[in-house]
Amino acid sequence: MKKAYNPISSDNLRRALSFYLATSLFLFSLLLILTIANPIYKHLKKSENDNVYHDVELTAMSVNEWSRRVMDIAIQITSRTRIRQELEKYNNKIISLTQLKTFTEPKLSDAMNMSEEIIGITRLDSSGKVVAQCGESLPSLTRAIDYSIPFDTSVSTPVIQNGRQVVVVSAPIINRLKKHIGADFVLIDLYPLKNIINSKTALEKNYETILGYTLDGTVLKIFPEIRHIKNDVINDLLKKAFQGQEGMNDESPVFVAAYHGLDIENFGLVILKNKTELYRILNTRLIYWGLIGIVAYIVFIAGFCFLMRPMTNRLLLHSDELNEKIKQQTRHLEEEIKERKRTAAQLEKTITEHRQTEIALSESETRLSHIIMGSPVPTFVIDNDHIITHWNTALEKVSGISGSQIVGTKNQWMPFYSKKRPVMADLIVDKVPEEKMSNYYRGIYKKSKTVENAYEAEDFFPDMDEHGRWLFFTAAPLRNSSGNTIGAVETLQDISARKEAETALRESESKFKSIFDNKGTATFLFNEDGIIRECNQTFEKLSGYLKTDIINKMKWSDFVAKEDIEKMQRYHDQRSKRTGFPPSQYESRIVNKAGEVKTVITNVSLIGKERIVSLMDITERKLAETENEKLHKKLGQSQKMEAIGSLAGGIAHDFNNILGAIIGYTELAKMDKVDNEKKEKHLNKVLTAANRAKELIQQILTFSRQTEHEVRPLKLKLIIKEVLQLLRASLPSTIDIKSDINNESLIMGDWTQIHQVVLNLCTNAGHAMQENGGTLYVGLTNERLGPNFTSNDPDLSINDYVKIIVKDTGHGIPPELIERLFEPFFTTKGPGEGTGMGLAVVHGIVKSMKGEIVVESFLGKGSSFSVYLPIIQDMAETDVPKEDNFAKGCGHILFVDDEPAIVDIGKLMLTKLGYHVTTRTGGIEALEAFKSNPDKFDLVLTDMTMPQMTGEKLAREIISIRKEIPIIISTGFSSVMTEEKTLKLGVKGLLMKPFVLSELAGVIHNVLDKKE
Repeated sequence: MKKAYNPISSDNLRRALSFYLATSLFLFSLLLILTIANPIYKHLKKSENDNVYHDVELTAMSVNEWSRRVMDIAIQITSRTRIRQELEKYNNKIISLTQLKTFTEPKLSDAMNMSEEIIGITRLDSSGKVVAQCGESLPSLTRAIDYSIPFDTSVSTPVIQNGRQVVVVSAPIINRLKKHIGADFVLIDLYPLKNIINSKTALEKNYETILGYTLDGTVLKIFPEIRHIKNDVINDLLKKAFQGQEGMNDESPVFVAAYHGLDIENFGLVILKNKTELYRILNTRLIYWGLIGIVAYIVFIAGFCFLMRPMTNRLLLHSDELNEKIKQQTRHLEEEIKERKRTAAQLEKTITEHRQTEIALSESETRLSHIIMGSPVPTFVIDNDHIITHWNTALEKVSGISGSQIVGTKNQWMPFYSKKRPVMADLIVDKVPEEKMSNYYRGIYKKSKTVENAYEAEDFFPDMDEHGRWLFFTAAPLRNSSGNTIGAVETLQDISARKEAETALRESESKFKSIFDNKGTATFLFNEDGIIRECNQTFEKLSGYLKTDIINKMKWSDFVAKEDIEKMQRYHDQRSKRTGFPPSQYESRIVNKAGEVKTVITNVSLIGKERIVSLMDITERKLAETENEKLHKKLGQSQKMEAIGSLAGGIAHDFNNILGAIIGYTELAKMDKVDNEKKEKHLNKVLTAANRAKELIQQILTFSRQTEHEVRPLKLKLIIKEVLQLLRASLPSTIDIKSDINNESLIMGDWTQIHQVVLNLCTNAGHAMQENGGTLYVGLTNERLGPNFTSNDPDLSINDYVKIIVKDTGHGIPPELIERLFEPFFTTKGPGEGTGMGLAVVHGIVKSMKGEIVVESFLGKGSSFSVYLPIIQDMAETDVPKEDNFAKGCGHILFVDDEPAIVDIGKLMLTKLGYHVTTRTGGIEALEAFKSNPDKFDLVLTDMTMPQMTGEKLAREIISIRKEIPIIISTGFSSVMTEEKTLKLGVKGLLMKPFVLSELAGVIHNVLDKKE
């Protein structure tokens, strides 16, 4: 029999089961919350801290943009060319301070209109003195300029002036030579910066933005007023920001701090947010989610109890079935619990995802808002209802309308048009077809290449500002995550300056074209391919071709003379490959259409890949220079002849002395009673006198010969010694000659020219002492010229020079005539005594050698001429001829001369040297002898000047018979035959008369050696 149901036992069991299960679920839920909730809460706190860092980052960007903009304003003021030029004129004392102020201050006043922030501009000169001022003056603590070191544009620390917080932007004024010539100090009102700093504070409570700076080691805060910061933590954060560091600090129990460095030196930014306020929303959300969990938990327990009641009753009523039912119910319960867990986990995941989505969306919205509002690009955003949601600070400055006035309205047209009409963003929101877009922006819009369904355009807006503005604007749709349009964003860029620059560029190109076409020099342009792309009318006239025949058809090389094409092609290749150092200006020759050769000065300039070539026709000038050079040569030769004329008496005197010695010693040698030893001594004296005569004749011929100048290393003392030997016989005995020429220095010059300079100066000195006699002094010494001597003459350098001094004790030169001494045809001598060209020629020779001539004279005491010529180092002397060694030989020589005495002495000398000799006294006879047996002779030695057939003609005939035969021509003097001409003729040697045995032996030996 079954036992009766005991209600007490049933209730107790029900309560025990319920309590056990409830306790288990509670503990499990508590453990789950402690395990999961705490990390989630820490992560959310970190996200809130990161938002503070993003705020300080965006605010720093805005402050840096503000600093760059005010420094750009200062740079634009200093870069105005016209007022910079006026300052440079003032620095150079070309204009007065009053003139500078009159011109500069109105310009500075105009410059203040560039920005409302400018409240004063002060301009300083190169010494740091104020030369112009507009608006408020500088505060007293502004630093002085140190021009000894370069300085850049910078922003000063803030000061209070007239109740306002201001900074000074200092910018150097630099001329084209990169030299500091002054500075501009621009006084900037910090009110706009204050708006940037306080924009965040105005939106949120318990939120503080601190813009700080350091001065002499003290940290100060700028807004709302300049004062010291007493909080050590904030001081430390600002000091990190001063060093350019950035980061977060949440160690304070009161606030979370973010710090960031700024581009302005000694400035930093810190943003503080109260922790209670910062985490208030997070805590509220956590409480909300906790309450939802508690309600869900209560509902779950109530449901559980409701389900457990019938199961308990059945368990008590049917004890036999209890275990089975408990098992079944347990299984169902376990499945239910598993399902509930899965549901709870899914719910938790959904809540977490929802929470993360909300956070990300909030961060995205905040970041987008900061980006738009802090962007330096003027920007506004509208929604699908055409209501403005964002109107950033940059657009406020461009439009003159603040965001607080226009956000929330549909007045986006107002800053740009005089009456209401849709802007491009409105058309984007309305999804206006492209063909209807032209109703509002005909011909000025186009699709963006970078953003899908976006458009861009540029247009002139006459209603903006006083003179209107050019704007470049872009509008693009804003879409949500589903791709649906939720609004539009439009950005604007003021391109007025660019448009003005484009207009100026077009005007500049027009001016360049006009200058190019009307330029006085022949000018053309060509690219790397050498084809001429443009030329002016002057080049047309010079070349003889029309523009249509030249441009894009002919190359520059088509006009170059053949002799210059290789040189100019080399220059062109060097410029194209950027190798070597091709000259930018040089002389060349071109050939015009008529085949005429024109000499031009060529100037080449490179602009990118183009070459601009200017040609100056100097053909007539070159012809004039050639004619002038010929006249100078004739003049120099004339002056030589004048000098030889003045020495004629002395030369005649020397020759009489020489002839006297020759005749006297010869007569003594002929006496029968003279023994051989004395006879040999007399003959040696005769030989010495003859050699002296030969040297004297050689000097006269060399000095008077009209030849090209040969520049070579010379030793001056040898030339001066030779001149003094000529002068001793020509000057009166009342003039004493003294010299000090023991100097071994070498110069680069022409022997004849130096001889002419010294001879002319000494002859003039002798003329000055002709009446009363005196002393002629010639000295030679080295002297190093300093900067005081060389600064006025670009041809002179600070170096060692040899100094030739010619002094006399004559009557002197009046001071008023010294300046005219070197003028052509100026002379102090009487009629018939000189041409007045001597000193002019001397001056020209000295200057051509990069030297200088200095004159000092005192009336009644004499004159001194000092010639300075540059010394050369490490070069061998070439003006001392080498003596040929006495050399004997063998062979058969045909000797030809029309003078029988010369034939006799020649045969004796050659025989003495070991040669077999055949002689003839005429060219025709000699040619017949050679024709009879050409291979008989090893060498032909012939005189130059002979009747019937000259030595030159004889040589030609002999060479035509036997080409390799060596020929030597001898001459006493010939203006026709030179060493260069003998080589061209095929003659192997030139021998000067009279013959000296050693010279004769040496020349023949050298010629025969070369043959072998």
